[in-house]
Formats: sequence, structure tokens, C-alpha cells
Amino acid sequence: MKKRNGFSIGKSIFVSLNIAAVIALVFSLLASRIPPSVSTLFSVFGLLYPIILIVNVLFSVIWILLRSKLFLLSLLVILFGFSNLTQNIQVLFPKTEQIQEDAIHLITYNVERFGLSVSEEKFRKTK
Repeated sequence: MKKRNGFSIGKSIFVSLNIAAVIALVFSLLASRIPPSVSTLFSVFGLLYPIILIVNVLFSVIWILLRSKLFLLSLLVILFGFSNLTQNIQVLFPKTEQIQEDAIHLITYNVERFGLSVSEEKFRKTK
């Protein structure tokens, strides 16, 4: 392949795709800060956050395997949005306390009068 500015054309396209993925990740991180009434563009990117995050992680892994410092491009944005990451992907650790066998379990199911409103109840009582 023909080299241009020290990069091959294939690598230039790959870097461009990585930059586009990083910009998409920044937009998805801004979705939690910018209300949809201001711009719906950020909301759409916010919905795509898990997919965009996976793409950026794959770019980081590929750059690490190619032994290029460009892995920092995606990795820094992922670390910048770490609080958003922990809100979307939660890891639950097992509790150390044991539940006793004779403990009381309370289970409720709120059916809100099985869909009857006050006016429907009065109507049924008059029949």
C-alpha cells in the first residue's frame, strides 16, 4: 500500500474509524448531561452507548495487539466516562451475611384494585 505521512492508507482509514468511534462515545457520554429538549442527537447516541463502548474497547484491544500507542485514544475516553460505565454495567458481589432459614419473607404484588378506578367502583355498586 502507498504510504502517506508515515501511515498506510489502510491504517489511515482505521485511525479515522477509531476517531469516529471516539467522537460517538463522547456524544453518548454527553447524553446524560444534555437534556433531550436541547438536542435529540445526544439522546440517540446515549441509547447506543453499550454498542459504542464495545466498539471502542475492540479498537483499544486491536491497537494493543498491533503495539501502537493509539490504544490511548479510545482508552482515555472510556476512562473519562467511567462513572457512566458503572451506572450502565453493574457488578453485584455476593453478600457475606447468611439468611436464616426461619426468617419471615414478605412478598407483595400491587395490582391497584385490578384496574378499577373510583368511578368504575361506584358504577358497579349501582347495578
